[in-house]
Amino acid sequence: MYHIAIVQAGYIESVNERVGKVMADAFYTALVAFIFGMCLAGVIKRFDRTFLGAAVCSGVFVIFGVFLTWRAVQRLLTAKYTTSDAAKRSAGQLMAYCVALAFASVIFGLEVIAALHSSDGFYTFSAFAWGGISCIWFYGVYRQGRRLTSALV
Repeated sequence: MYHIAIVQAGYIESVNERVGKVMADAFYTALVAFIFGMCLAGVIKRFDRTFLGAAVCSGVFVIFGVFLTWRAVQRLLTAKYTTSDAAKRSAGQLMAYCVALAFASVIFGLEVIAALHSSDGFYTFSAFAWGGISCIWFYGVYRQGRRLTSALV
Protein backbone atom coordinates (compact mmCIF):
# COMPACT_ATOMS: atom_id res chain seq x y z
CA MET A 1 0.00 0.00 0.00
CA TYR A 2 1.18 3.39 -0.87
CA HIS A 3 0.50 6.23 1.48
CA ILE A 4 -0.02 9.57 -0.11
CA ALA A 5 1.09 12.43 2.02
CA ILE A 6 0.12 15.93 1.14
CA VAL A 7 2.87 18.31 2.07
CA GLN A 8 2.14 21.97 1.85
CA ALA A 9 4.71 24.03 0.09
CA GLY A 10 6.38 26.66 2.17
CA TYR A 11 4.99 30.14 1.80
CA ILE A 12 7.25 32.23 -0.39
CA GLU A 13 7.03 35.98 -0.06
CA SER A 14 6.96 37.98 -3.22
CA VAL A 15 9.12 41.02 -3.84
CA ASN A 16 6.13 43.33 -3.44
CA GLU A 17 5.39 41.96 0.02
CA ARG A 18 8.99 42.38 1.13
CA VAL A 19 9.16 45.94 -0.21
CA GLY A 20 5.79 46.57 1.45
CA LYS A 21 7.33 45.58 4.78
CA VAL A 22 10.22 47.98 4.16
CA MET A 23 7.74 50.75 3.39
CA ALA A 24 5.73 49.98 6.52
CA ASP A 25 8.90 50.18 8.61
CA ALA A 26 9.81 53.51 7.00
CA PHE A 27 6.39 55.01 7.62
CA TYR A 28 6.39 53.70 11.21
CA THR A 29 9.68 55.51 11.70
CA ALA A 30 8.20 58.72 10.28
CA LEU A 31 5.20 58.52 12.61
CA VAL A 32 7.35 57.93 15.68
CA ALA A 33 9.67 60.75 14.57
CA PHE A 34 6.65 63.08 14.39
CA ILE A 35 5.72 62.11 17.96
CA PHE A 36 9.35 62.61 18.99
CA GLY A 37 9.25 66.12 17.52
CA MET A 38 6.08 66.93 19.43
CA CYS A 39 7.59 65.69 22.70
CA LEU A 40 10.83 67.53 22.01
CA ALA A 41 8.87 70.74 21.56
CA GLY A 42 7.23 70.11 24.94
CA VAL A 43 10.67 69.64 26.52
CA ILE A 44 11.93 72.85 24.94
CA LYS A 45 8.83 74.82 25.94
CA ARG A 46 8.81 73.67 29.55
CA PHE A 47 11.24 71.19 31.02
CA ASP A 48 8.83 68.58 32.36
CA ARG A 49 9.40 64.96 33.33
CA THR A 50 6.46 63.74 31.27
CA PHE A 51 7.65 65.34 28.05
CA LEU A 52 11.24 64.35 28.73
CA GLY A 53 10.30 60.72 29.31
CA ALA A 54 8.11 60.64 26.21
CA ALA A 55 10.87 62.28 24.14
CA VAL A 56 13.44 59.75 25.30
CA CYS A 57 11.13 56.79 24.66
CA SER A 58 10.04 57.99 21.24
CA GLY A 59 13.65 58.85 20.36
CA VAL A 60 14.62 55.26 21.14
CA PHE A 61 11.76 54.07 18.94
CA VAL A 62 12.94 56.34 16.10
CA ILE A 63 16.42 54.81 16.28
CA PHE A 64 14.83 51.35 16.44
CA GLY A 65 12.64 52.16 13.41
CA VAL A 66 15.59 53.34 11.34
CA PHE A 67 17.53 50.21 12.30
CA LEU A 68 14.51 48.04 11.49
CA THR A 69 14.16 49.67 8.06
CA TRP A 70 17.88 49.27 7.36
CA ARG A 71 17.73 45.62 8.38
CA ALA A 72 14.72 44.97 6.13
CA VAL A 73 16.49 46.58 3.19
CA GLN A 74 19.61 44.50 3.82
CA ARG A 75 17.52 41.32 4.02
CA LEU A 76 15.90 42.24 0.74
CA LEU A 77 19.29 42.68 -0.91
CA THR A 78 20.71 39.44 0.45
CA ALA A 79 17.66 37.36 -0.42
CA LYS A 80 17.41 35.05 -3.38
CA TYR A 81 16.61 37.89 -5.74
CA THR A 82 19.19 39.09 -8.19
CA THR A 83 20.98 42.03 -6.66
CA SER A 84 22.26 44.21 -9.42
CA ASP A 85 24.09 47.48 -8.99
CA ALA A 86 20.86 49.32 -9.74
CA ALA A 87 19.14 47.48 -6.87
CA LYS A 88 21.98 48.33 -4.47
CA ARG A 89 21.90 52.00 -5.49
CA SER A 90 18.12 52.06 -5.18
CA ALA A 91 18.32 50.50 -1.71
CA GLY A 92 20.86 53.09 -0.58
CA GLN A 93 18.68 55.89 -1.90
CA LEU A 94 15.65 54.39 -0.19
CA MET A 95 17.46 54.45 3.15
CA ALA A 96 18.55 58.06 2.56
CA TYR A 97 14.95 59.02 1.79
CA CYS A 98 13.75 57.21 4.93
CA VAL A 99 16.19 59.12 7.13
CA ALA A 100 15.25 62.41 5.45
CA LEU A 101 11.55 61.62 6.00
CA ALA A 102 12.27 60.97 9.68
CA PHE A 103 14.08 64.30 10.04
CA ALA A 104 11.30 66.17 8.23
CA SER A 105 8.75 64.49 10.49
CA VAL A 106 10.66 65.57 13.61
CA ILE A 107 10.67 69.19 12.44
CA PHE A 108 7.00 68.92 11.43
CA GLY A 109 6.16 67.75 14.97
CA LEU A 110 8.12 70.67 16.43
CA GLU A 111 6.27 73.13 14.22
CA VAL A 112 2.83 71.68 14.98
CA ILE A 113 3.35 72.16 18.72
CA ALA A 114 4.75 75.65 18.10
CA ALA A 115 1.67 76.51 16.04
CA LEU A 116 -0.67 75.19 18.72
CA HIS A 117 0.95 77.23 21.49
CA SER A 118 1.32 80.46 19.55
CA SER A 119 -1.12 83.01 18.19
CA ASP A 120 1.39 84.09 15.54
CA GLY A 121 0.55 83.14 11.96
CA PHE A 122 4.20 82.44 11.14
CA TYR A 123 4.23 79.21 13.11
CA THR A 124 1.04 78.06 11.40
CA PHE A 125 2.55 78.77 7.99
CA SER A 126 5.73 77.00 9.03
CA ALA A 127 3.74 73.96 10.20
CA PHE A 128 1.94 73.79 6.84
CA ALA A 129 5.24 74.21 4.99
CA TRP A 130 6.92 71.39 6.93
CA GLY A 131 3.81 69.27 6.47
CA GLY A 132 4.19 69.76 2.72
CA ILE A 133 7.89 68.94 2.87
CA SER A 134 7.09 65.77 4.83
CA CYS A 135 4.54 64.78 2.17
CA ILE A 136 7.17 65.31 -0.53
CA TRP A 137 9.60 63.03 1.33
CA PHE A 138 6.75 60.57 1.86
CA TYR A 139 6.22 60.43 -1.90
CA GLY A 140 9.98 60.08 -2.39
CA VAL A 141 10.08 57.03 -0.13
CA TYR A 142 7.12 55.52 -1.99
CA ARG A 143 8.71 56.17 -5.39
CA GLN A 144 12.06 54.76 -4.29
CA GLY A 145 10.32 51.66 -2.96
CA ARG A 146 8.70 51.14 -6.34
CA ARG A 147 12.07 51.59 -8.04
CA LEU A 148 13.59 49.01 -5.72
CA THR A 149 10.79 46.63 -6.62
CA SER A 150 11.40 47.07 -10.32
CA ALA A 151 15.16 46.65 -9.85
CA LEU A 152 14.71 43.38 -7.96
CA VAL A 153 12.23 41.74 -10.31
